Amino acid sequence: MEFDFSEITAPFRMQPGLSRMPQSARHTRLLHPYSPLFEEKRQVLSLHVEQALLQLENFDPRSALLALAQCLAFEWPESCSLSESILHLHSCGLRLDLQTLEVSI
Repeated sequence: MEFDFSEITAPFRMQPGLSRMPQSARHTRLLHPYSPLFEEKRQVLSLHVEQALLQLENFDPRSALLALAQCLAFEWPESCSLSESILHLHSCGLRLDLQTLEVSI
């Protein structure tokens, strides 16, 4: 089957050296709580929460957050755990309730 690449309107280019990640590779990275990047993100969330946390009306993020929580708990069992619907982030001392979306310390 012939394909006319001029029909692609979105920007697209091949990345040299880009390859599929092995199934055994970690797909997430932890942000260390004492790193400068963590502090920058914390400040943005503290000072500009209305701009930093945007959500479409009627969008329910719970299924996406559950998938991410399962991935984190699997890839980083020493730092994250998932019990029932609570994601525990041990290094930060935070808990995220995936049903109510409430964060507790």
